[in-house]
Amino acid sequence: MTITAHTTLDRAGHDKWLIYCPDIAPGTLLHLNIQGTSYALRDFTGALPGTPYNSGDGQPFKALDEHGAPITLTAEFRRAISFEWRIDVLDLGVTLANTRRWREIITRQNDRLGIVQGATASEATGPAQHLAAGRYAPKSCPTCFLELAGDGSCGCS
Repeated sequence: MTITAHTTLDRAGHDKWLIYCPDIAPGTLLHLNIQGTSYALRDFTGALPGTPYNSGDGQPFKALDEHGAPITLTAEFRRAISFEWRIDVLDLGVTLANTRRWREIITRQNDRLGIVQGATASEATGPAQHLAAGRYAPKSCPTCFLELAGDGSCGCS
């Protein structure tokens, strides 16, 4: 009997998530791509105007520390920046260059989870269903974005 370990890494060794990080973006999920000691955040929704972060076009950026300097290492990012939960997007198969599709995916997830675009950090309450720190959001169908049942089905055809 062969047992294989579940991994969240793709063939290139990347770990990909949508995260809710109210200190950076209280009104939207951000795309987080980790490869080893390096990471990149991306906003595809345009919810970060007037901030030091790239907004809306999917360009990678780094979180900033309390002095405004970029946090360059994954371990430093995880220590310095809190995020409430994450959605695994490894299996979606959408390239980062497809900004329109990522905007659709993230907007639907924001709506589904009650994240209000345009909220400020003081107004952010987080996703209505998933407030525990570090908690995974349930897997959802990449087509209809409904939560998947235990057998992996959602009901859409």
